Amino acid sequence: LRQQQQLAVPETGLVYRKPLMDQCFQRGAKVEYDPEAAQCLGIDPGYGKRAAVLAIQERAGDRIDLWREHSFTQMADEDISKVVCEHCAQYNVEAVFIDAEDPGLAAKIRKDRDNRGLTFKVVQVAFGKYKRLSIKATRWLLQSGRVSWKGESTTVHTPGRTWEEPSLFRREVASYALRPGEDDKPQDEDDHGPDAWVAFASKWVGPWIRATEGQEAA
Repeated sequence: LRQQQQLAVPETGLVYRKPLMDQCFQRGAKVEYDPEAAQCLGIDPGYGKRAAVLAIQERAGDRIDLWREHSFTQMADEDISKVVCEHCAQYNVEAVFIDAEDPGLAAKIRKDRDNRGLTFKVVQVAFGKYKRLSIKATRWLLQSGRVSWKGESTTVHTPGRTWEEPSLFRREVASYALRPGEDDKPQDEDDHGPDAWVAFASKWVGPWIRATEGQEAA
């Protein structure tokens, strides 16, 4: 595992190696929703900028697919939560992984989940503790060929309007850059989609973030 992680460290200043990302998007070109797969969401709240939501499924053989994207700009937590809960109900989502630094959206999702009688977990991920490890886990997944990113389009939500545009995740991850002198610490710039993936990838760092360390275990 350590050797594979070392091989996956890029030499271009990017967080992930471009050839591995290209292969990942090639694998994802035909990815569709699989009702037999375990469904999760990764969320970066965006802190008043762009909130990113990624729909991810885990299929047999440890295959992981990013198959759908949502983006929210200038949208209240209640509006984001409504779309999240509707998606979770429609696709039987098991867990939502969300950056813990903005507790407001997570709390609203939990409240709306309970009001609707849904059962998915809301896992708040402490990026300060898990982000670097999640990046290393993603590098290993890319190196092993187990992950596929569709990277086709994003459903964009703004007040009073919803439309489709080319994948924002694909654009952002292609320029997801490391801080100078670092090999696993990215710059905080144009990173909402990649950070939503990092939130999900934390699942591979520890068992459900050690039952979310008291944040929520059920």
